[in-house]
Amino acid sequence: MESLNNLDDNNWNGDFYGNWKSRFYTGMNYKTSLNNPRLDVISFPYHHPLLGLLWENDIVVQFLCNIKYLKINFPGYNSKGVFPPETAIAPGI
Repeated sequence: MESLNNLDDNNWNGDFYGNWKSRFYTGMNYKTSLNNPRLDVISFPYHHPLLGLLWENDIVVQFLCNIKYLKINFPGYNSKGVFPPETAIAPGI
C-alpha cells in the first residue's frame, strides 16, 4: 500500500497506478453466491518477516503497522484474515 501510494503520488504511469484503491473497492464490492465479498484485503506483517523467527512482541508490532496502513487507505474496513509471509508458521503463534 505504501509503495502504491508513492507511485500514485509521483504520478508514475498514472494510467496503471492512478487511483489504485478504486480497483480494490470494486473487488470488495463484488459478492459471491453466498453474498460474501470476493476480495478481502487481509492483514500482512508490515516488513514481510518470517513470523516463526520473531518474538511475540515483534509480531504484534508488524501487524499493528499493517493495520495502520489499512485504516489510512481503506477507512472503516476490517480485515477478516491474516496471511503469514511465505506461509511460514510456528506452533503457538
